[in-house]
Amino acid sequence: MKKLNKILIFAFLSIFGTANIFALESAIMMREGGTLWRQNDKGEIYWENKVSRTVPAGTPIEIERDKAFTATYVSSSGRKTADFYPAKFDGNDFFVFTSHVALGEITASVISKATLYTFPKLSAFRNAILEPGTLVVTGTDEITQNGIKFMEVQFFDTSAWLVKTRYVLASKLSYRTDDIEGARLLGVFYSSAAQSIKREMISTALDLKLSGELPELVEREYEKIFLSQSTSSENETDITSLPDVAKIVISYNGEEVNVYASPDIESKVVKTVADGTEVIATQMLENKVVIDEVEGNWFFVATSKFSGWIFGGNLSNSAPTETNTDNSENNDELIF
Repeated sequence: MKKLNKILIFAFLSIFGTANIFALESAIMMREGGTLWRQNDKGEIYWENKVSRTVPAGTPIEIERDKAFTATYVSSSGRKTADFYPAKFDGNDFFVFTSHVALGEITASVISKATLYTFPKLSAFRNAILEPGTLVVTGTDEITQNGIKFMEVQFFDTSAWLVKTRYVLASKLSYRTDDIEGARLLGVFYSSAAQSIKREMISTALDLKLSGELPELVEREYEKIFLSQSTSSENETDITSLPDVAKIVISYNGEEVNVYASPDIESKVVKTVADGTEVIATQMLENKVVIDEVEGNWFFVATSKFSGWIFGGNLSNSAPTETNTDNSENNDELIF
C-alpha cells in the first residue's frame, strides 16, 4: 500500500510539474501594431487573413515562455527565421515574436526625458534617452545607489526592432492610469499616417490629466495637427493600414525618388532616396492616381531614419531572400 501511495504521489507531482513548466505567463506587447501570427501545417508562421491580429503597444497577452521555438516565417521579402512564443489573446491561440514582448504586467509611462543607463548608477554608460510618452514595463522594486533611485525598464527599440532592458531614474516614470493611457495614445498617434486617426488620438490625450512633460508635449502635437496646413485632409477616410509590407524603391531615370509629407506631389519633399532602398509600407491610399502615365497607389513608408509618402509607381515588392537566422523581423507581415 505504501509503495502504491508513493507511485500515486510521484505521478501527481509529475503531472503538476509538467503543467507548471508550460504555464501561461503575463506579457506586454511593446511594438506598436505588434503582430499575432498563426502557424500552418508545415510549421511556418504566417499571416492568416481575418484571423491574425495586430495589437497596440501596451496590450496584455499571455505567452508560454518555456515553449519558445525557432521557426520559419513568411514575410513580404521571402522566408526568414525568428524566435516565437506560443501566445493566447482573447481566448485564441497565436504566435508572437519573442523580441516584441516584455515579460511582466507592470506598465509605466516616461513623463520626462529619461537617460538610459546600462547599470543602476550615475557613472554607468549612458547610451540613449527615452522620450516622454514612451511606454515601458518595469520591475517591482526600486534600486537605490548612493541615495539615487533607479528602476529597471523594458522598452521597444525601434531602430533594432526588439525589446531592450536598461535602467532609468525612478522619478522619470509614472504609474498613473492617465499617463499610461497617454503613452498608448501617443504611440498610435506617431505610428499612424491617417490624419483622422491622429486627430482622434491627440484629442483624446488632451482630455487626460497628464504629468511631467506630457501635457506640453500633447498640446504641442495638438496644435501641429489641427493648425498646420501642410498635410491635406483629402481622402483621409480612404487610407488603409497595412501590416508592415517590405518594398523596394525603384528609380526609372536614375534620379533619387521623392518622399513627400502627404500623398501629393505638390506637398513638401521630406526626403529623397536612392534606387534600391528598402522601406516598410504601413499605410496605403486606396484611390489610385496617374503620375507620368503610371497608375498606382500612394504608400506611407518608414525606415529607422525617415517616414513619408511615396508613389506606388516608384515601389516594388521586396525580392524574396534565402532563409536566414539573424532573427531580423523588420519586414514581417503580409505579401502584397
